[in-house]
Amino acid sequence: MEDTPAAFLRWLWVWHTLTYIALIIGMVQALIITPRPVEEKLVIGGLSIAYALWYVVAAAGRYAVFENRVLLMLGYFALGWVLWFGLAAYDSMYYLLLIGLFPQVFGAPPPPWNIIGALLLMALVVCRQALSGVAITWTYAIIIGMSYIGSIALAWFIYAVIKQSQERKRLIEELREAQEGLSAAERQAGMLEERQRLAREIHDTLAQGFTSIIMHLETMDAHLSPDQEDIRKYLDLARQSARASLAEARRMVWALQPESLERRSLEDAITRYAGRWSKETGIGVKLSVVGEPCHLPPEYEVTLLRTTQEGLANIRRHAQAHSVTLTLTYMDDLVALDIRDDGIGFDPEPAGPDLGEPTGGFGLRSMRERAEILGGTFALESTPGGGTTIAVALPITEKAKDHAAD
Repeated sequence: MEDTPAAFLRWLWVWHTLTYIALIIGMVQALIITPRPVEEKLVIGGLSIAYALWYVVAAAGRYAVFENRVLLMLGYFALGWVLWFGLAAYDSMYYLLLIGLFPQVFGAPPPPWNIIGALLLMALVVCRQALSGVAITWTYAIIIGMSYIGSIALAWFIYAVIKQSQERKRLIEELREAQEGLSAAERQAGMLEERQRLAREIHDTLAQGFTSIIMHLETMDAHLSPDQEDIRKYLDLARQSARASLAEARRMVWALQPESLERRSLEDAITRYAGRWSKETGIGVKLSVVGEPCHLPPEYEVTLLRTTQEGLANIRRHAQAHSVTLTLTYMDDLVALDIRDDGIGFDPEPAGPDLGEPTGGFGLRSMRERAEILGGTFALESTPGGGTTIAVALPITEKAKDHAAD
């Protein structure tokens, strides 16, 4: 019944309502209209109440309890039919209950049990009528047989309609999933294309502009006389500022280019970036990989790479460190990244829950938000003079594993 279309299920209340109306009519006929002894009325009333309670299983749609339990299902139907057989023996008005029994037989058990059940119920009706003194003629037998064949044909038609509806529902769901996947792919392609465009723009404008400024400053420095040391000092400051801005522009280009992860593993991308950063800053960087590396979803790899970039950028600006240790740890249900430096550290308490940086930047906050979007955690430990440690942990859920496998 769980796989039955909702449109069909919405009309089952009609059969259930008619069944209880038929039961009430039978009780009125047998207990009020027809004179009979009190003892007999008590028996009829008891059987009617028992039948009403028995049919609650059908009215509540609790057929799932019979799944893979053939004996329990047979016992359930046998009990209901025995109750009906007894009620019909007292008053023929209880034949109205068949309006609910036959749909129940066709609606609850799976093939071929429903066909067998319908045949047994039909035989039970014939037997009840025979015991009531109804003559079983050839005409009567033909009518009963044709009714049974018609019921079987109607049952198979209903099953065919249900099966077709289920297949149509499955196809619609597959189509919707395909459309959602196509839309997601189009959005992703558009995002990648825009990021590529921004990376090219930054490279062709800002990066090239800073490179040109540095070259001009170096040319000016070469033309200064030895007695112009005060001017050379300002040129050095300008050159340092231009080089820092060039490095930042290159970092942005690196961050925007998806090829940094598409063409190599996460470990290679972090190693390559850390190597370039180390050459630019003169700070030693060591990367350690713990556990067996596994393929992660793209958003996980991007988050860990961005965390590395932001963490190293903060170290460049504030830490005054001599060395940095990166630790990438793979576990069965977790991937973690630790960034530790031996710099001057700071007191994280003034930063508060928003993790605002001492200089007013938003790198720490960005790292925390990236981790929390994926259900991960972000932790910061630092003490003045004791260095700083940043730890990001992302849970590898079953959904994430399936995404990575795709």
